[in-house]
Amino acid sequence: MTVVIDRATGKRRGERAPRPGPLQRMKHSYQRYWYAYAMIAPVVVVLGVLVLYPLARGIYLTFTDATSLNSARTIGVNHIDATYKFIGLDNYADILWGPTAYDRFWSHFIWTIVWTALCVLLHYVIGLGLALLLNQKLRGRTFYRLILVLPWAVPTFVTVFGWRFMLADGGVINSMLDAVHLPTPLWLEDTFWQRFAAIMVNTWCGVPFMMVSLLGGLQSIDGVLYEAAEQRDHHERHTAPGVDHDRGEPLPEGVLQPQRCGQMHRVEHGVDDAAVGEHEAPAEDGDEGRHR
Repeated sequence: MTVVIDRATGKRRGERAPRPGPLQRMKHSYQRYWYAYAMIAPVVVVLGVLVLYPLARGIYLTFTDATSLNSARTIGVNHIDATYKFIGLDNYADILWGPTAYDRFWSHFIWTIVWTALCVLLHYVIGLGLALLLNQKLRGRTFYRLILVLPWAVPTFVTVFGWRFMLADGGVINSMLDAVHLPTPLWLEDTFWQRFAAIMVNTWCGVPFMMVSLLGGLQSIDGVLYEAAEQRDHHERHTAPGVDHDRGEPLPEGVLQPQRCGQMHRVEHGVDDAAVGEHEAPAEDGDEGRHR
């Protein structure tokens, strides 16, 4: 960078000016965007009063021994002042390592982790399967999409109450199980079946959203890529097994062995493979060279 010094003023031309400080940048921003700040100010005030202050107050109370008996309260015309005191991290130590820590915290924490992992896994797996199915050229595909999206369109509380009626002791589900002489679980009474029902209902509500999201991603893929993949798959199917496609030489046994293990993996996911392409044939011996 060329710097020219003006002899009259002694100032340098072409040199970058020093960056202003944080206060100066804030002042400049306020002078330039004051109208935007004025528009969002009411929202910030409302959020501060309704969200930030209760949150900060709640965090402060966790460091005290405040209860419903020693907190400030008004009974009729009498006002009772607060008598709680600051105790530091004693509440956190008691909830994490106290004698009743597992029943009060850890059991719920572990169940929350299990709940989240299972629900996310079921949402993704079932949603991906339905998205792959609806991405094919099927007769009545629009009708199927409409039916599968309905659980997402219904309000959550309506869905929960509907499932609660169906899972009751004399509900539809237990009546159907009893009709075929199967055990009728206590869906709303036994702890295990309560959790099972909760995961089932949550999956029912969340799968449509995941299906629509993944279906949108699948439809954004260019059709040319599918055609290229089908052509390559067709070429590999008609190639002799155990032959290097580039050189025409037999592959070593150490390379072919992982391919056989991969074939067992394809058997486990056969349903997904069937949903990906309707022109794909069953696995043959010639597929060993596909996964090289």
